[in-house]
Amino acid sequence: SVMIKVAVIVLIGRWVDLYIMVFPSTIGPTPAFGLWEVASLGLLVGAIGWLFFRSFAKAPPVPTNDPLLSESLHYHC
Repeated sequence: SVMIKVAVIVLIGRWVDLYIMVFPSTIGPTPAFGLWEVASLGLLVGAIGWLFFRSFAKAPPVPTNDPLLSESLHYHC
């Protein structure tokens, strides 16, 4: 789970890095976010959200048949 978060952050950072390196040489120094940039970001966020909710729906959020569940639910710091 921590590895997935780090991987997502690295991938987003890599995308931004490549975008910053390629953008000035092809378009110019002024940033202009158009339809393609917004659509690709929306597609990425939508795909990650769809995968998250699809995998979240397959298993219950509270584990069943866990022998220590009642003890964990009544734990107070």
